[in-house]
Amino acid sequence: MNDKINKVNDMFLATIKNPNAKLYDFISNDIVSTNTQLLDKEDYKSKDVIKARFETEEGKFDEVAFNNYYQLALTNFNQLSNEDAIKRLDEVKYDAFDTSRPLDSKVFSVDVKFSADSRNQFMNYYSRDGINSVTESQWSLKEIAQKGKVKDTRTGKWRESVNEWSLLDKLFDDTLVYAQWEEEGVHVDPITGNTVRHNIGDWKLDSRGKLYLETLGDREIYGKQIVNLSDILTTDGSAINKALDFMDSDGKEKSVSKTVIKAMLEIAPFFIPQSVAIGGVSAATLYGGMRAATNLAVVMPTFFKSLEGILRGDDINFRNDPITKAENFMARFGSGTSDAGSESFWNFEQMTGMVTGIFSQIHEQRAMAGLSTILMKPDKLLNQKVMGLQAQAAILAKDHKIDINRAMKSVINRSEGLKNMYAKQSQLSKAFSLGYMALTSTGDIYGEAIEGGFDRRTAGFASMLAAAGQYGIMMNNPMGD
Repeated sequence: MNDKINKVNDMFLATIKNPNAKLYDFISNDIVSTNTQLLDKEDYKSKDVIKARFETEEGKFDEVAFNNYYQLALTNFNQLSNEDAIKRLDEVKYDAFDTSRPLDSKVFSVDVKFSADSRNQFMNYYSRDGINSVTESQWSLKEIAQKGKVKDTRTGKWRESVNEWSLLDKLFDDTLVYAQWEEEGVHVDPITGNTVRHNIGDWKLDSRGKLYLETLGDREIYGKQIVNLSDILTTDGSAINKALDFMDSDGKEKSVSKTVIKAMLEIAPFFIPQSVAIGGVSAATLYGGMRAATNLAVVMPTFFKSLEGILRGDDINFRNDPITKAENFMARFGSGTSDAGSESFWNFEQMTGMVTGIFSQIHEQRAMAGLSTILMKPDKLLNQKVMGLQAQAAILAKDHKIDINRAMKSVINRSEGLKNMYAKQSQLSKAFSLGYMALTSTGDIYGEAIEGGFDRRTAGFASMLAAAGQYGIMMNNPMGD
């Protein structure tokens, strides 16, 4: 394998063009050890045609894909150079229905056999119980993965199933994601040693052939399925999970009763009477404020990244960054949807979630608007002027023979200082309320742009402009007054 050899064929190029080719395919096309070369990795990396072939959308060289293809080419080259393998070609068995198989070659049996396919990512999703008969598992792929082990992406070590974690670990340990491939390519099977092709989103399997979870580690959340805290509070199938865990939504389907109860639990605090207050703030408003604060904690790190993306572009490394850590931590507090609910918008679970979201959004915006009274304190100015206003109201009530309360309201409305104060407070309330709506409704744009292959500056502009545009339109819409 040196660059001084210049033979007719090149195994690396042949493998790239024909990744599924077998030993016989190469030999039948006159690609043999005497006329085929395989250079060192660095020799290929220096060639423009290879650079172009493995260039990513971001303009970077894809080392992982290159190494996987080179490993496959090396395996093919070693087989081609193995005399024993060449001599045993006549022993290779082919599909009896393969019209391209060599004349008089051996064929393998096509009789029906039952086997435990340890490398099938869906092996726990379906089970074969007879000829032409399968039984579908009661568990979704997410639930199956939760039963598997957890791989720590920082250390490479394996941990026990998340079902065995304590509540504190689930709350404060590293955010978890479902182990899935993030790029198309090939990988070496740890059991068989064969090179296997995978697509984006395919589930990864551990050395036992089981689905598993990964810690998010220093990676960003974009393009990954987050394990929601609400889906792992209890163990799937346990008595408490079946009877009381109405928030769990990662199964194959969610019953109507559990969907309704989940919605009721989310919005019930908004119906607490205004007379029930904590520190002078009604319990319903306090609940809306807590939800608003949580949602802002979820989206604000993303908008900070958007701003940095605009200013610094792709020069930023967000790995192990405090902003990424905050974004990753808050991601676990999302809400999931069952497999059936994810298949279509027009189903009971999705529609109920939409209604719950709209209802909650209204109360969260009211809580945000209430911040204006804390900042402006119009009642304080009113209390300072109350003696003079009461005197004016008494005179007005006497002169016009009207009710004192009506006279007081009229006097307050005529007070320019109070009138201006209330007008400013109203405008600030509107700004807080609509600003919150603009941020929370456009918070996903940055991540979606990154997943779509856009650079960070473009993604940042898209996110910030969407939020600013929506806020500007709503603020200048008289219907919002």
